[in-house]
This record gives sequence, C-alpha cells and structure tokens, in this order.
Amino acid sequence: MDTLVSMKVFRQVAELGSFVRTAEKLRISTAMTSKHIQHLESHLGVRLFHRTSRRVSLTDEGRFYLTRCTEILAEIEETEAALTSAHTRPIGVLRVAAPVWMCDEAFATTLSRYHEQYPEVELELVLADRTIDLVEESIDVALRVTAEPHETLLARRICEVPLVMVGSPAYLARKGRPTQAEDLAHHPMIVNNNLAHSRSLSYLTPEGPRQIPLQVVMSTNNTHLIAQSAACGMGLAMLPGLLLREASLASRLEQVLPELQWPTNLYLYAVYTSRRFQSPKVRTFIDFISMSFRETPPMGFR
Repeated sequence: MDTLVSMKVFRQVAELGSFVRTAEKLRISTAMTSKHIQHLESHLGVRLFHRTSRRVSLTDEGRFYLTRCTEILAEIEETEAALTSAHTRPIGVLRVAAPVWMCDEAFATTLSRYHEQYPEVELELVLADRTIDLVEESIDVALRVTAEPHETLLARRICEVPLVMVGSPAYLARKGRPTQAEDLAHHPMIVNNNLAHSRSLSYLTPEGPRQIPLQVVMSTNNTHLIAQSAACGMGLAMLPGLLLREASLASRLEQVLPELQWPTNLYLYAVYTSRRFQSPKVRTFIDFISMSFRETPPMGFR
C-alpha cells in the first residue's frame, strides 16, 4: 500500500476519532480505512490506536507519530503549494487560535477587513485562555502574548504588549490611590491563575527586581472577567494593554502607578508550525494582522 496515503488516512482517523467518519470523509470504505492503519502499524511495528466498540484513541506511540506525521504531510503539502505559489490565491479554511480577551471590536474589525480582501478564505477562530497545541488541534496560526515563543514553533513578533495596573474610579476614591509599589500589598487584587506567580508581583528598581506579596480576593483564568471585576470596583488588577483598546472598558478604569517597570517584556506573536513554506492564506493573514496592530494604539488610555 502507499504509505503516504496511509499517513493521510491515519491523520484523519486521529483527528475525527472514528474509522467510519474517516471513511465517509475520504470516500473510501471502512475496511480500506482499517487496512491503511494496519499497514502503518505493521510497517512501524507499533500499535497506533486503542480500539473499542465505542471509541478510538491514540496510544503514546500514536501521539508521537501524529506529531511527526503532521509535520511531514505539512511539508509535502506546502512544498507542492510553494511550487505554484505565483499562481495560487489565498483560499480554504484557516484555523486561528487566539486568547478570549483579544476578541474586541478592533480585532473583529481586522477580521472583517481581512475577509473583504480575501473572500475565499473561511476563518475558523478557536478562542481559549490556555496554550493550545497547534498540531493536535490542527491550528494554522496562533496569536500568543508571551516573552518568548516555544523553541519548537516558528514565530513572527507583531507588537509589544504593555502591562498596566488598573482600578475603577470608585474603588480608588474609596480605598485611595497607591503612590508607591509597596502600597499594592495593602490593596485587594484580582489575578490570573494561569500565571505561575499570581500571588506576588515583581517590579524593577535601580537596585534590581523586587517582589511584593499580594492580597488576592479573586483568581480566574479569564482575563475579561478580571477586567470587568476591576471595573466594578472589586480591586486592582494587572491587565495587558491591548485589552484596554476597548473604549467602553478603558473609560471605566484608571491606570495606577504607570511609572512602574516590570521585569519581563511581553509581545504579541503569530506562531505556526510550518518549517519551510507558508500557504498563501497563512502568509496573508499574518501580514494583515501585523499591519493592523501597527496601526492600532496598544492601549485605550495613557
């Protein structure tokens, strides 16, 4: 059997978790689908799937093979696309992952403008306040805010993302405005529990970094909820400046201690797994996002 075809069948079974659905999608018989997987397992000398009457799941060897298989097939598909790139237009489904908090009016406007320019690309957005595995979830491009992308990914830096400490006017009138970093230890804080050190705050001084223990009143992995809770006067919060492009939110918050410097600079990156060639839809989307964020202020206030 053609091992390359079997690899494509394997990738589809892994994605759909079903021999029957794979057969229907690829328009082959279920028996032929099974033969392709048997061919690979015999060729590799390992079992790729756990099979029961109700479900199909990857073995540890299967998960490893899926990662490599996806990379190899992407290389082949992108090489073929690159050979005819001069005659290829952006077309097809583009799966994009982004943090939930990034999805404001400015981002929606960017997506709408991209669609106007490239109407044959169907955008499929996967929104999550967690790190998504690009290979396992078949993501073409992920937008991530980080100090440094993972070394296994290719990345393009789009813009810096300043961090800002904020509180509502009502809260600051009630509790008082912090005038120095040490004052933050006495204010209720709303924090992101995705962060490794969410219960302390590091900042830079001429003598080096210092750390302040925080009085946490609420923690969550949802940055939008943190912002809304701060706007309701629950406490102070540290937010990415990009979130404050939303005028209705920025108007309900005030920046606190803007002179503080944080030990780590954060950036918005577009990350992807393709190692050599980018398909036209991926390339145009990253270019478009980069241009859009260069034109948009990083914060709704200064």
